[in-house]
Amino acid sequence: MHQLTDAEWDLLAEYFPMGSRAKYEKRDLVNAALYIQQTGTVWAKLPAIYPPYGTVYAFYKRTLKNGNWQKVLDVLDKKI
Repeated sequence: MHQLTDAEWDLLAEYFPMGSRAKYEKRDLVNAALYIQQTGTVWAKLPAIYPPYGTVYAFYKRTLKNGNWQKVLDVLDKKI
């Protein structure tokens, strides 16, 4: 299970500014969405170490729509 390193998050954080009302850390949401993408598991089976799957799914759909998810994948692909 991949968790973003500090160096990886430093490259990605600019795409996910922290909001004053944010209940969950953006890094945790990104880690959870990456977990789903890497394992192919269904959203409802997201392990309890991550935020609730509904929250992660909504975050993922939002970032997919605004193009930030592709930026995540591009940044991580360049690192590999």
